[in-house]
Amino acid sequence: MNKNDLRKIIREEALSILQDDALFAKKDLPGVLDIFDSPGDSLDDESGRNLSYGHTKSTDHEGRSTRKSLYYLFRKSQSLYDMIHDEDDLPEWVQSKVTRAADKIQAVYDYLEYKIDHH
Repeated sequence: MNKNDLRKIIREEALSILQDDALFAKKDLPGVLDIFDSPGDSLDDESGRNLSYGHTKSTDHEGRSTRKSLYYLFRKSQSLYDMIHDEDDLPEWVQSKVTRAADKIQAVYDYLEYKIDHH
C-alpha cells in the first residue's frame, strides 16, 4: 500500500463520518450545505490556499474542521446574544470569558485577513 492509497482510505472514512454528522447531513438547516454543494468543497480537491506558516500546503483539510467549529460557535453565540438583555447583571466570569473568546477570534481574523491580503 502506498501513500496515496492510504490517503484515499482516510478520506473515504472521513467522508462517511462527516455524512453522519448533523452539520453536514441536515440540508434543511439554513446556511448548511451538503458536503459537495459548492465548488472546492470536495475532499479530493487540493486547490485550497496555504494560510499556514510553511511553504507547502498540508492535506489535512483544517479549513473544513475550523468552519464546522465556527458554525457551532456562531449558533451558540447567537443563542447567548438572544438570551442576554442589556440590563442583565451577570457574574464577572461570564463577561471575562466572552471577552477572551472575542479577543481570540479577533486574533484569528486579523491573522487570516493579513495572510489573504498579502498572499
